[in-house]
Amino acid sequence: MFGLDLRRPDGTKVEIDELEPPVRATMRALLAQVNGHPEDAADQLDLAVAGTERATAEAVVLALRWTVNAVESCAESGVPLPDWLRAA
Repeated sequence: MFGLDLRRPDGTKVEIDELEPPVRATMRALLAQVNGHPEDAADQLDLAVAGTERATAEAVVLALRWTVNAVESCAESGVPLPDWLRAA
């Protein structure tokens, strides 16, 4: 099971419910997908893009950044991409 440890630059913990709704829904969609719950991920993605065009753009950019960072991290570490990332 995958989870998130959200931290501010100073190291203090951030609760997911403190995040803006599109960011929160995008994070929950990622967690649902990587933990094998694609239906829940789809529901969260619907929430992530349900707001303004700006909120939708922010959610998409955030997901793209995570994807790029994950691919780069795996490449730099010599670790194969996980199935959930390879399928994307």
